[in-house]
Amino acid sequence: MILSWKNNRRYAAAPGRRAYGRREPARFAHLRPALAGLLSTRRAGAWVRPAYRRRAVFARRLIFWLLTATLVAAAVLTVHSAALRANGAVVLARRELPGMPVFFCQNDAAWSADRMGASARTLGQSGDGVACLASLIEMQQIPTPIDGAVNPGTLNAWLTESGAYDAGGELNWQRAADLLGVSLVERQPGWGVSRTLEYLLQHEVYPVVRVKRQDTGDFHDVLVVATVHGEFVIMDPLDSTGMTNTLGQYDNRIYAVKYLK
Repeated sequence: MILSWKNNRRYAAAPGRRAYGRREPARFAHLRPALAGLLSTRRAGAWVRPAYRRRAVFARRLIFWLLTATLVAAAVLTVHSAALRANGAVVLARRELPGMPVFFCQNDAAWSADRMGASARTLGQSGDGVACLASLIEMQQIPTPIDGAVNPGTLNAWLTESGAYDAGGELNWQRAADLLGVSLVERQPGWGVSRTLEYLLQHEVYPVVRVKRQDTGDFHDVLVVATVHGEFVIMDPLDSTGMTNTLGQYDNRIYAVKYLK
């Protein structure tokens, strides 16, 4: 077949097209690489990463940034938790929850001089936790092997016989929970602690919270029994009036929470 001169020009201008069974170079083909380098920001003939490799690179970068964000969040929470342990968490109530508290004062003459374990400490000096424990046992109706009424005096005698105190007279709450056949939950104050306290009260579980006395700066245990007017109502073992008070007298600030269930 004889091609016209027009067809010859068309075949010569199109690279990759075959004329007479062989590839003909395009006109000015030797100038194209140089022109491509001038007109494009990408190097001529640069290697293009396959799609699956691009997805793998994206996945690795995503994992890296997620891990970084997780580590930063963990560091922030650690610092926040340390601050709460040092300064306490402010807790405020959102709704009214009634309670029928059982009052026990650690300075009651009936047991204030009783020694705690084999130590020289007495209930009048350090019996706040025992008074709270006796109160919540009565309020939650936790059965005990104690004959007669449960109060700080009878409870202290039973805990002493059962070895629930250490050498310094400190109450071992885990040992006490095991003796009572219930579970002990201890936690540091953090996010949502107010809701946790309200949830416990709603289910008739009365938490012991640790506060700090303003006169001495010592830690002190009180029992949360209800909520009223946006504050938590407490049974304070130091109060001999037999009347409830609020956490407001301790600036609504707590340093630890424990409860039995």
